[in-house]
Amino acid sequence: MKDTFQKLQDQTLTVSGIIWFTKTPLAEKPLPFLPLDYLVDGIITKFVHRRANASEAELESNLFFSKAFGKNFFIAHIFSGAEQLNKHISSTMDLLDKYTKDKKKILVIEQFSDDCYQSLRSKYSSFEFNKFQFD
Repeated sequence: MKDTFQKLQDQTLTVSGIIWFTKTPLAEKPLPFLPLDYLVDGIITKFVHRRANASEAELESNLFFSKAFGKNFFIAHIFSGAEQLNKHISSTMDLLDKYTKDKKKILVIEQFSDDCYQSLRSKYSSFEFNKFQFD
């Protein structure tokens, strides 16, 4: 996990935020939950605990705004198993288009495939997407 954390920390300095696609719901703390939570001062853990009784559908798409290393930063979480995956991606990107006025460079975390990453690259050309590489 130290390697993952260090890589995330290094790449965080050059992007406005992260889009994190997971194969399991957020409540199951999918990888790399802990390093991402650390980057935003624990707000993801707080959110999961406050939403402990929420339905799985309510946790399919979440957007967290915070500061990381003194600058505005976001983490967008999208459960890639959601029935409404394309809708979640579209609404998230609409919000991010407004939030990322100048710096439209986003790190994409998608551990088991690159389907969503490739889709983002083809549909949202005004953004620069970089895929996080797991070791």
